[in-house]
This record gives sequence, structure tokens and C-alpha cells, in this order.
Amino acid sequence: MGQTVFDQIRSSCAFAAERAEFVRINQDYLTEYARILPVEIAQHPVMESENHFCGDAAATLAYFVTLDCINFGSGYFGALRKDPGKTGYFTVASRLKAESIRVGGFSAQWLRQITAAECCLIFDQNPENKMAYELMCLFAEALNAMAELLDRSYGGSFGKFIESAGFSAAVLVDQLCQMPFYRDVFSLQGREIFLLKRAQITASDLHIVFSGQGYGRFDDIGELTIF
Repeated sequence: MGQTVFDQIRSSCAFAAERAEFVRINQDYLTEYARILPVEIAQHPVMESENHFCGDAAATLAYFVTLDCINFGSGYFGALRKDPGKTGYFTVASRLKAESIRVGGFSAQWLRQITAAECCLIFDQNPENKMAYELMCLFAEALNAMAELLDRSYGGSFGKFIESAGFSAAVLVDQLCQMPFYRDVFSLQGREIFLLKRAQITASDLHIVFSGQGYGRFDDIGELTIF
């Protein structure tokens, strides 16, 4: 069996860690750190449902693929208008949940026609706020790209997109990385370093919300490097 995307992530991140100049991994503490990890929670995770849409299977699938498509931009969150008591992430997640309920679930057509102006309305952002509007433009671009991928390769179907992964998180990550927004890869000393945070969290979120069944079944879920 050849090297998977998760092998690439691990080996390239190890390469980066070994060459870090200002931080170090405390190897002596790793055993103790592993001992105090909340393993029970990790083995039986439950999706937070106050801010996330958790309903019928098709709408839930579309919601989480859409949410993770725009699960970026924390550097902009200081400029965002947030819901009272909520972080930038939960503001985005809860407002996207409300929009999913309003439109009766997301579709490739909805993703295709979304604009920055509409993102401002959905996420309650002031288009006159330069940083907030810049993020809304990026959100719209990412959502449009997802629609293009769904239309081009999967008949516009979220279900076919996930089913095409064949119960493999690695294949799902590869599929998502056809879109530039998912390719968080950088170069260090002539080598590509892979993180692929949003692609991996998509597999993780689906695994959690569907309890490892149906759209959430990934036989290699334990290979994820994060989440």
C-alpha cells in the first residue's frame, strides 16, 4: 500500500518540527501527556447541537460540508460582529444553521449563486467593515468553488461526493484538496509541509455527527492527524 495523505502530513510535519528554531517538543513529557488526555470523550464524541444543524441526514451532510468549507479566517474574527457570548466560529456556525433551516437545506445551486453581499446578510456583517467584508468575499469564493466541484464531478450531489470516498477519510481529504482553499501546504527548506486542517475536520465532523455510520463512516478515521 502506498503512502496516504496522512502519512504525508505526519512525515512533513515531523520534518518541520525537527527544524524548528524557537520551539521544541518535550519528548520526555509525551507519555504523561498521553495519560491525561480525555480518551473517553475522544472515543465517544457528541456533536454540539445548539450552534450546529443536526437534523435529517441529507440536510445535516450539506450543512457540515458547507460549514467546513468556510471554517477558516480566525485572523479576521477580531473584526467580525459576533453574537453575544459567542466566539467567531460559533457565530458563523449558528448563523449558518439558521440559514440552513430558512432555505430548507443547502444545495450545490445555493452554493453556486452565493455572493459576498449575501454572506454579509447571512452572517450579519457590515459590508463597510473592510476586514469583515474581505472575509465574506473569501467565504463566497470558497462556497462557489465547492459548488463547482460538486457540479463537475458529483452531479451536484453532496451524497455522491461523500459516497465516492468509499468510506475512506484519506480519499475524502484528497477530494477536498482539489480546491485550493483546502490546500494549506507551505514550503520549508525545499520540502512541502502539509497540514490540511479543514479537509481533516470535515471527515471528523461527519464521523461525529453521524456516529460513525452512513455519511460518517470512515474506516480509517483513526489515521486523522488532528481532531
